[in-house]
Amino acid sequence: MREHGHGSWDEDPYDPGSPTQAADLAALWAGLRLVVLDVENVISADGPHLIEVAIATCRGDKRTSRTWVARVNPGVPVDPRTFAVHGITDEDLADEPPFATLEPELTRRLRGLAGENVVLVAHNASHDVGVLRREYRRLDLEMPDLPVLDTRRLPRLVGIRPAGEKLEHLAAALGIRNPAPHTALGDTETTAELVLSLLRIGASHGERDFEHLRARVMARRADRTSTMRAAGRGRTRDRDDVPAELVLPVEHTTGHTSVLSSDDAHEVRSWQAALTECGRLRCSHAGDRVAAATPDSLNVLAVAEQVLDTLAAPSRADVPAVATILGALSPLLAGLPDRKTALAWHDRWQPRLSPLGRCDPADRHETACPSCRTGQPCALDTWTHHLAPAALGQLTAGSLKSTLHVTGTKAGTGTVVSWFAQDRPRLAEYTAWLTYLLHRNAGQVATSDTFAQLAYNAGLRDPRLTAAYARLLAAPGDERALLRGIDTCTDALSARQGSTDDGWTALGAKRSQLAGLLERQRATVGIDADGNTVFIRRHHPEEPRRAPRRRRFALDG
Repeated sequence: MREHGHGSWDEDPYDPGSPTQAADLAALWAGLRLVVLDVENVISADGPHLIEVAIATCRGDKRTSRTWVARVNPGVPVDPRTFAVHGITDEDLADEPPFATLEPELTRRLRGLAGENVVLVAHNASHDVGVLRREYRRLDLEMPDLPVLDTRRLPRLVGIRPAGEKLEHLAAALGIRNPAPHTALGDTETTAELVLSLLRIGASHGERDFEHLRARVMARRADRTSTMRAAGRGRTRDRDDVPAELVLPVEHTTGHTSVLSSDDAHEVRSWQAALTECGRLRCSHAGDRVAAATPDSLNVLAVAEQVLDTLAAPSRADVPAVATILGALSPLLAGLPDRKTALAWHDRWQPRLSPLGRCDPADRHETACPSCRTGQPCALDTWTHHLAPAALGQLTAGSLKSTLHVTGTKAGTGTVVSWFAQDRPRLAEYTAWLTYLLHRNAGQVATSDTFAQLAYNAGLRDPRLTAAYARLLAAPGDERALLRGIDTCTDALSARQGSTDDGWTALGAKRSQLAGLLERQRATVGIDADGNTVFIRRHHPEEPRRAPRRRRFALDG
């Protein structure tokens, strides 16, 4: 059992922008203790066995303890499939204690002090909780019953839309680096940093009630350790909403332990061959292979581009393989150093990638890329999203203004409009959406509304930005306003062209919502003397005519 520190965990890194935000954050954390954990396991005939667990504690918007890490001898051999994920061998576990020895300390760390609201936090919590529940039941014990917060489902409720649901996707979206992916220590500390950041963002949006926020995150899902379904047999992740992971050749998964550590020509060629194989096998661990490479990220990207070049060859393009590698490269694209580099990458690859389309959205099995298999947007539809932050560059007040001028003689012109006209439409549209969010999150509501209008008038049809503009148009609530909002959504949806970007689904939902409001609006006949809405009486006329009531009994005489 070991304890580790990561970063300045004993310092408060958050400097709220206003007393109101500070008050909201304090209210959100009142009486709250988050127990953040991650487990690693192996698979055997009787289900998963724990081999490593880590726990970090958070209170009052900061880490309040060093991360506790423990390994367990599972009593079964390490299977090749999970070895390919975490790299832990039988020899590594030979001298570790059994779970029965670990259980008292683990249980103590899962319980809080009197009066505390203790919540277990994990990324893909059903897996971690399922593994632990099985271990407790093997000892004829019950795991402590705790409410659960799954960080896979929290980002979108606070306005963050990562490229996928994996931990690395969310970490990339928030600029957090995982020091040791697929280890209990690295994943726990990354999850702790993520939940702290997400709750700060939630507080900046006015969230004050943690339990209300948690209930929305876990809606229609088992939300306590006592009700979550145990991890399924023979699966490394227990997810009832996606297909099981592919079973890859042992020779391939064993090769996941090789790391690109230098620019030696032979090592580079071997790594490229292995990454190419990841693409052709639609391997969901391609991103881990890229993340583990130790040379400079630009050098890694340059080496990986040669793999893309092979897979995207015009005469024999393998679309799902290209999507697999693009998804693996997304953190590197997001981390490009400046606008010039980001635009150069876009202009080099846009002509090659755009004609490929995407994976078949109906195919969630062996022939689709990892994102499509799990119901996430295809990387071929979203790769420009990762370039957009780098394309914005180092923002200043002047550069943000030049993205799209909202006042003065230059109103309606700017960088994104130029990009849109220069065969960079998808990059322009998502960059415009990010700029809109920057204005909105800075409290510049009027500026963001004007920005959405001017972007739409310039032809930009990002579904998220269109939904924001439709909401603005429909705000008055009368029939004409609602029709304008609906027409705006319909116009943008006609430009979807089969994209799997989930922003389009949200835009369709916005159109349906406005159509429902329109139906309600049309079901009224006016306002009464007291200012209340008077609805049409479709089935109940003002003066109903009733047939004479028949007598049940008739008496003669």
